[in-house]
Amino acid sequence: MSVAEGNARRGGDIAPGDLDAAIKSARERALASGALIPVTVEAQTVEDAGIAFRVEWMSSLAMKDLAAKIPRAGDKPKSTNPFLPYEEDLFVAELSDDYVAILNKFPAFPGHILMITRGFAEQQAPLGPADFHACAVAMAGLDGLMFFNAGSDAGASQRHRHFQIIGGLVPPIAAVLPSDRAFGECVSVPALPFRHAFARLDAGLFARPDAAADMLARVVGACLDRLGLHAHDGALAPYNISATRDWVLVVPRTQEAPEAMSLSALSYSGVIGLRQPEQIDVARRIGPMQLLIEGAQQR
Repeated sequence: MSVAEGNARRGGDIAPGDLDAAIKSARERALASGALIPVTVEAQTVEDAGIAFRVEWMSSLAMKDLAAKIPRAGDKPKSTNPFLPYEEDLFVAELSDDYVAILNKFPAFPGHILMITRGFAEQQAPLGPADFHACAVAMAGLDGLMFFNAGSDAGASQRHRHFQIIGGLVPPIAAVLPSDRAFGECVSVPALPFRHAFARLDAGLFARPDAAADMLARVVGACLDRLGLHAHDGALAPYNISATRDWVLVVPRTQEAPEAMSLSALSYSGVIGLRQPEQIDVARRIGPMQLLIEGAQQR
């Protein structure tokens, strides 16, 4: 895959132990240049179905809307693809020949990065070894939550292929996920009342990213098969992937915004971001789990 025009290679792939330091360095640089935009978060905990959901208003979502509509004075016309090229001041690290890591421009969490393909690849097209290798390298270097939105109905805001990872985030959904299953065994979790496939991962394999990549490819593939998600005309039906070093959860989706509330894979991990603060009360009244049910395929 070719290097994105305007973004040159910087050297070899990053070692897992260096990723956290690279993120901190990139944040300092991006904050100083103004490339990184601080956000305001108003968060509440909403207990529902045994899960302490984090329901929050993230001003970054409103900023994205405004940034897409209101050009700054003197700005040249820009591509609608923010990753070709990406902003140089957001660069974090080389992950592989195919992927680069950049900061999320509008982060709600300090350790939020995106893994993007150097050249254009469709977000909803089938995943391959290069995708899982980049995920494994990032997850080996940053312990937290990795997630992927396959298609606009699954919460993807860009067609250009990208994964996301938030270091240090313990997803609330983990409270109801089983810990007694065999590694790689795809099952349904009784506490989750929508279609999904769950499997435990062997966290020890992330010490060897190549082995972790093979594991991710095998387990995610098995989950997709269990859900009947197969490529048709070069794309799969919309779905979300959430994963930590310990488990993976795949959820087939039917709509992006039930009750006018945008849901992504992060939402199906227990963190629901809203566009207006008044929606917090609506989400509390409806119930976070009901929102997830409305946005996913039914059992």
